[in-house]
Amino acid sequence: MKRKSVWPVMLLLVLITACGGRKSGVAEKGARPALEMYVFDVGQIRVNDISQLNGGEEVEAPVIFTNTAFLIRHPKGDLIWDTGFADSVVHHPLGAPEDPYYSTMAKTLASQLKEIGVNPLGVEYLAVSHKHPDHSGNMNLFSESTVILQQVEYEALFESEEPGVDLESLRDNEFIRLEGEHDVFGDGSVRIIPTPGHTGGHQVLYVDMPQTGPVVLSGDLWLFNPGVKSQAVPLFNEDRSQTSDSWQKITKLLNDNNATLWVQHDRQQMERIPRSPEVIR
Repeated sequence: MKRKSVWPVMLLLVLITACGGRKSGVAEKGARPALEMYVFDVGQIRVNDISQLNGGEEVEAPVIFTNTAFLIRHPKGDLIWDTGFADSVVHHPLGAPEDPYYSTMAKTLASQLKEIGVNPLGVEYLAVSHKHPDHSGNMNLFSESTVILQQVEYEALFESEEPGVDLESLRDNEFIRLEGEHDVFGDGSVRIIPTPGHTGGHQVLYVDMPQTGPVVLSGDLWLFNPGVKSQAVPLFNEDRSQTSDSWQKITKLLNDNNATLWVQHDRQQMERIPRSPEVIR
């Protein structure tokens, strides 16, 4: 049975597409928590050749990147932000230790959700920062969620012959296809902000936590904190000029709101942040 929804326009034009079919809605839940967040460890990436990621600047190699996913729980529903590599990486690491990139995962995202009592089929919203498999690899777990993507990234994932990840269980989902910012729950606490450059439809997430304060989840807008200082554009970013513009926009957002940037791939920073099953408020 098709689900039908009416969505408001958020800040800029928001294109809403309801793709119906076999979806019947998310699982029923009890009382909703106040705004809180869980951070999941969804793998590590060993980078033996860092030159492609930081504009060719000298960095001691190898560098270990963390890979992170997030569950934001709001009284109006749950949002998964980024999903890490596909859970199958637990059994089959990507690449070899001597390759430019070698990726491993110690614990699946599905098992970490189960540990805190969350069924992926009961998560209302799914958003990823962009199409790359280290961020979108587990999207298939959330086959009942409404998927929130910038229109450009929707096309790259769902209208491409080779999206790079398995998306078959999502074909009948509802989608919110954006051309701008989006206030997920309508109260300003969780906002998706377009930041093109790394990819054409890259986006970051602003979350105003009641105790921790506002944070911005970087996706791949910045890859590691030295890059925040040096402003070195990865050589494979799709658009250098857009990257610089997005850096300036988010830097202003951080300053204007006294917000903290969480660089999702920066191991030193992310390991200081409590991981699930601990909760952040």
